[in-house]
Amino acid sequence: MRSLLIVPSYPFPATKGGTQRSACFANELGRYGPVDLVYYYPWDDIIELHPAVKNIYYFPKAKCDVEGGLCNLPLAKKVRRLLNFRPWNLDEYTVSTGQSLLRMILHEKYDVVVCRYINSAWGLWSLPSSVRSRVVVDVDDIVSVSLHAALHGRERGMKALKNVVDLYFLKHHEERCRKYGATFVCSEQDKVHLQQRGVFNVHVVGNTLPPHALNPVETEGYPRRHSLLFVGVLNYQPNIEGIRWFVNTVYEPLKREEPDLTLTIAGRDPVQSVRELEAYNGVRVLADVPDLRLVYEECGVVIVPLFSGGGTRIKILEAGGLGRPVISTPLGAFGLGCKHHKEILEFDSAASFRTAWYSLADENLYQALVRNLSAHILTHFSPETFRKQFEACPVIAKAINKGLHLDTGKCDHSHIQS
Repeated sequence: MRSLLIVPSYPFPATKGGTQRSACFANELGRYGPVDLVYYYPWDDIIELHPAVKNIYYFPKAKCDVEGGLCNLPLAKKVRRLLNFRPWNLDEYTVSTGQSLLRMILHEKYDVVVCRYINSAWGLWSLPSSVRSRVVVDVDDIVSVSLHAALHGRERGMKALKNVVDLYFLKHHEERCRKYGATFVCSEQDKVHLQQRGVFNVHVVGNTLPPHALNPVETEGYPRRHSLLFVGVLNYQPNIEGIRWFVNTVYEPLKREEPDLTLTIAGRDPVQSVRELEAYNGVRVLADVPDLRLVYEECGVVIVPLFSGGGTRIKILEAGGLGRPVISTPLGAFGLGCKHHKEILEFDSAASFRTAWYSLADENLYQALVRNLSAHILTHFSPETFRKQFEACPVIAKAINKGLHLDTGKCDHSHIQS
């Protein structure tokens, strides 16, 4: 079986949430034959070669998309995007690299093409139907109305109007998924969302435990339950809004009652408004932590105070694997199938968080939540479950059943430049 995987960033080493899912796809495709890999974001780190990846291609995005956003597009190109019902947040290849990608797909006759993110799939719908039937688009996160509002809700005037039109275009683009052989989403709820829009070739392939979370940390969490932990990408608007709300509305009043309470905020690229939270007593912000296990060893409770966003939370999978209980908003636990007071505790206000956190003084409840969440994650989000869900897709199963078990050969580390 010969396959092509299209990803935003080169996925090895898989140290981030997005690259971890991409790496899982590369690993599964590589079990059945050589994988060609296309990525389009510049990669500054040292590329870690992978035995399953035969050829590596770099197809750069359009210069305006990388350096200044789509606001720098010429007026004619903006109009053309509108006429094509093209959402603003779709990734923009240069003309030459976009054409090169389509030519390569046609020429190489891949048994299957997996495209990570619906944002990367523009143009693939123009392939002949016989080729599109072998394309699988991994939507990943559904862009909900609440997520779109969190990312763009503060804009006014023409920008606000543009965002309303853009959301309409994005829904139209989601419906194009029916043109492909199959569509992957992360949860049953996202599957229902697409089916309601007339897309029925949808298959759930959930996220998996990060490699560093396959075994619990060695320290006991219960004695450390006064130490709260939030983990996330700290330049992502839903995370920024959630943790700022939590510190101001929940943490600060509770800290006055419980002087020993502390909060650690850990994640990539913290913006200034997140760094400023260190001004609160007992709050620390850790940027770009190389080993999150060390942070988990110091904490006792993981919080997920999210009110917007999409997809399933890697942070809850991580907490379950590392042996810490989770207090989350209902949206924060979206798509994971976790039940309140069984696998997690839920909250939606300062009062309900206070009740949930104080209930963890009961060590029996604390340990039961840890055991139940760990068992739930290992059952539904293990690498083995990912493999079964991936192979159950008819497009993937058909390609596998061809029995083309080819030698991967050596990685050429080829690059196509615009």
